[in-house]
Amino acid sequence: MRLGLVGMCLLIGLSGCNRPEVEKPLPLTAEIGEGLYALKRCSTCHAIDGKGGNIGCDLSRVAKRREKEWMARWLKDPQAVRPGTRMPDMGLSDEEALAIAEYLDTRR
Repeated sequence: MRLGLVGMCLLIGLSGCNRPEVEKPLPLTAEIGEGLYALKRCSTCHAIDGKGGNIGCDLSRVAKRREKEWMARWLKDPQAVRPGTRMPDMGLSDEEALAIAEYLDTRR
């Protein structure tokens, strides 16, 4: 039986109809933030879902306690938000701080 190009495309396209639903991917900025979280070694001090350090607060559900905008300000300049904090200035750009905050905002 010859299906032709259109028939093959339909067959291939429909073959995924019965696949189980996969987890939704992170929004692009949150995905970048997740990479920056790893690159900047945030897990040295902070844990997410039991993995990481315990010097800083656990970030597993931080978005339930803090707004994304607050987290971005904190990440950009922690001393400006809370003078004397142990959180170091990580030298993040505005975009990097926002991307990490976007990632942490997915942690609810």
